[in-house]
Amino acid sequence: MRRSRRITYCHGFDRRGPRFFHLWQKHEARRHGGDIEIGPRSGHRWAVRGAVSCAFVFADWSDIAAERLKIPHAGGASLRDGTGLFLAALRQGFFGKIRRRDWGMGAMLIWGFLPFILILAAAVGWVLSTAGAVIFAVLAALSWMFGARTGAHYIRQIAWAARRLALCDDPKIEARIAALAADFAGDADEEIIVGHSLGAVVALRLVSRLRDQGVTRPITLLTIGHSIPLVSQQREAQALRQALDVVARDPATTWIDISAGRDLLAFSGFDPSGGGAACYSARLGDSFETSTLDRLRWDGFAMHFQYFRAAERPGAAWDWFDILSGPAPVAERFAQQARLAGTGERRFPF
Repeated sequence: MRRSRRITYCHGFDRRGPRFFHLWQKHEARRHGGDIEIGPRSGHRWAVRGAVSCAFVFADWSDIAAERLKIPHAGGASLRDGTGLFLAALRQGFFGKIRRRDWGMGAMLIWGFLPFILILAAAVGWVLSTAGAVIFAVLAALSWMFGARTGAHYIRQIAWAARRLALCDDPKIEARIAALAADFAGDADEEIIVGHSLGAVVALRLVSRLRDQGVTRPITLLTIGHSIPLVSQQREAQALRQALDVVARDPATTWIDISAGRDLLAFSGFDPSGGGAACYSARLGDSFETSTLDRLRWDGFAMHFQYFRAAERPGAAWDWFDILSGPAPVAERFAQQARLAGTGERRFPF
């Protein structure tokens, strides 16, 4: 009997919604070849036909991201929100916490908040010397002027989303997670909830909410290129840390975490669960030609989405289209692959 699979895909902080992802997956499916077929889109749902029939649900919050990114980079709201985020991060030593766990992510956050750091340095410089204050004030002004072109505005909006997910205080995000949980049918042979980037937090909270609602059936939680510590390391993120603990210990949840050292926009090789996830390398070199990876080396955003491209080398453990509709259950695909060293243990309090 032909098995059925449902994948609920929780995307990261991205203004590109289901229409973009559906068209992109159709393009990549043609490149992948074989018997993969992406069906027509109906809202945020479509079917993937292959060895296994897959119902694909795009857990959309792209409109929330788009609304935030429309805020003018140099506008009053951006300055007010950015200042609030920066002061909260300083109080918690957040930049240091993240840098100790992933220097690349720490550098990214520092870049996004560079104008605020320079303004603080200018205040210190004013006390020590007028010349120092002027130098740092000029640098702050320049970094603010060019911030929209360098991705700093985008980074600050990611930080805004991470803050909202920690505090659970944005009604739109909370309503979206509640709607996903209410819409969960649980009638497929294999239920998979996928979280990419900051969407891994949404996926984790969704699984936790389903368990709170009394859903007991097996679920595979697949986190890819996760950014969970951006939320869990915040002092007020007690709800997420509790969800981490519940899901990591839940016998009906199989948690698989996939990361790649080349992906500088994620916490690569970092166990987000405190011991409950099976953490594996995507081993992109097994899936893609060296020339492809070299071409994308300096494009961090493209590398962050490389997981979802059609594999160029058959038989690799990481093949997104085999995840979608390959014959092997997703929870068994990595059974023969060694876990990442240093994961599977409580190395830090989440």
